[in-house]
Amino acid sequence: MKKIYWLFTLLFFVSGCAVQGPMLFGNSQKQLTLSDLDEGCKKALPKTGKGRFGQVKVLAAVTQSGDQNNSLSVTARFVMTSFEIPEGIEGIVRYNGTLRYDPKTNILYFSKLQPENLTFGGDPSLQEYISMAARQGIPPLVARILEGIPLYRMEEGFRAHVLQSVKVDKENLLLQFR
Repeated sequence: MKKIYWLFTLLFFVSGCAVQGPMLFGNSQKQLTLSDLDEGCKKALPKTGKGRFGQVKVLAAVTQSGDQNNSLSVTARFVMTSFEIPEGIEGIVRYNGTLRYDPKTNILYFSKLQPENLTFGGDPSLQEYISMAARQGIPPLVARILEGIPLYRMEEGFRAHVLQSVKVDKENLLLQFR
């Protein structure tokens, strides 16, 4: 009888330790559209950044569904000015990335922007004056500017610690928080 009593006690103790306690913050979902993110960009742009090669002014950014599964494609239009091109030359850089959530401010930001494509427009004769340092420095500089833009502020009372996943379906985003 004592052995059975100890067996039940042991089972009770082990199973009691294995059961998860109540979650302080439950999982929550939020649905947004890509145009919600674009509105945040419109409010914050244009922004200027400086590099060793010159200066870049980010004029606009558009968010679309990315090439990879559940990623975002961000296309930014900019003007680069340098010593060689003081009048400036326009360009477009395209990134694949995702979002990050700041729980202190309840704001979404771009995150992990990886450059996919960099093109320059305007006068073709000016393109020969774009240095290699500028071609290599523009994508990370524009990415830093974009990753600092507050895209969307969650409503008052929204509480979450972490953005777990981002699912992109055409023009809609389904954000899973914990």
